[in-house]
Amino acid sequence: WITCPRYIVESKVFTVFTTLLTVYALTGDDIRLLSTEEPADPIFDGITTACFLIFTLEIILCILGKDDYFLSFFMILDVVSTGTLILDLT
Repeated sequence: WITCPRYIVESKVFTVFTTLLTVYALTGDDIRLLSTEEPADPIFDGITTACFLIFTLEIILCILGKDDYFLSFFMILDVVSTGTLILDLT
């Protein structure tokens, strides 16, 4: 059962999907501030919450599927960067 989380995290589809979410996570709040009004905030909050949940799932899958991930530099980096998404919520 340990190979299943590793297979998911290392699949090309999951990698491309999380890469696109990362681009959104880095630019979404700026796009919201530059191009929308306040009524659009719940939509951006929903997308940001979905990113938070998917990145949290990715961290859990990496902990379960990768031997050297737990408490590694990359895990701490992932946890901190995922946690900062909370700051983007309005």
